[in-house]
Amino acid sequence: MVEYPQTFISISKTASDDNKFNLTGLSDMWFSEINIHITTHNAKYGDYSGQTAVINANDIVSFTNVNLKDIFFINSSAGSNTVVTAVGSLMMRGQRKALLGRE
Repeated sequence: MVEYPQTFISISKTASDDNKFNLTGLSDMWFSEINIHITTHNAKYGDYSGQTAVINANDIVSFTNVNLKDIFFINSSAGSNTVVTAVGSLMMRGQRKALLGRE
């Protein structure tokens, strides 16, 4: 039997404090398509330097050709711990190489 790499995944995290966080830590995780779901309490998102874009609870924001490591989240209101879930298709090695010019 041929084994195929896992290409569709879901990652979820609950904000435990009011500090910025991402879903992958320091690990690169490239997606060809990804939906970010906010299931409780509004959140802000952006890059490491600033999270100014707002996504409301029960909304979804979509991205293509993105490294999930580069997207950071923070509670929109202090003490309102948001739940962030990312669901998407991992980018295959050949797609990454075509996009970045390297692997």
